[in-house]
Amino acid sequence: MASYAQSSVPRSHGTQGDILFDNQGNVYSIGSINNMLEVLKLTPTGGLSYEQAYGVSGGTVQVRQAVITQDSESIYITGSATGNSLTGSSGSSNIFLHKIKATDGTTGWTRHWGLTGNDVATGITVNPDGGKILVVG
Repeated sequence: MASYAQSSVPRSHGTQGDILFDNQGNVYSIGSINNMLEVLKLTPTGGLSYEQAYGVSGGTVQVRQAVITQDSESIYITGSATGNSLTGSSGSSNIFLHKIKATDGTTGWTRHWGLTGNDVATGITVNPDGGKILVVG
């Protein structure tokens, strides 16, 4: 049985959003830590490949779901955030969709949308080649 690396980020509070596995056996833990979106990638043997945080402090982030493309190239993460660079607003909760490169966690792009009230994403699906993304909420 593999032993898994621990993150080096001090945590004041956080929530687990989703766990993904790619074709090579890597594990991706996706959640929110210190009011930021965080992704940890663990190797098949439990080593920490990378740890990335996205957004800015001062708001809240709630991760709902994430998916990885069939070719293990991209990860799409959806959820809700307030007062944060993931949503571009400082008011009510808005939905975000964040794309990262699975190999190193670099940001591909971030999209956000919402109306005047609290908007919440509840799920996501991506076709096999990553060409079409559907977020529901």
